[in-house]
Amino acid sequence: MAPSRCSKCLSEKLSWAKASGKGRVASFTVVHRPPSKAFEKIPYILALVDLEEGPRLMAHVEAAPKELKIGMSVKVRFVPGPDGRKQPAFEAA
Repeated sequence: MAPSRCSKCLSEKLSWAKASGKGRVASFTVVHRPPSKAFEKIPYILALVDLEEGPRLMAHVEAAPKELKIGMSVKVRFVPGPDGRKQPAFEAA
């Protein structure tokens, strides 16, 4: 569910905006024990990515754990999720 207020100013006046899909890794963790069978491929990386436009997004990063670094440039691509709907994932830019 999308937030109903801006996380910075608490305004209810929200709108959609296009984003470049480019960002930098702010933080990440390597998951070795999946929370459910929907996440069979382990290990996988879950990261906080700061988009160039300002928002921060939590998403999967498709990279080898040893290759990922905080501050690394990444770009979005959309992949099918466990339920078949497309979801954002990032890869090295």
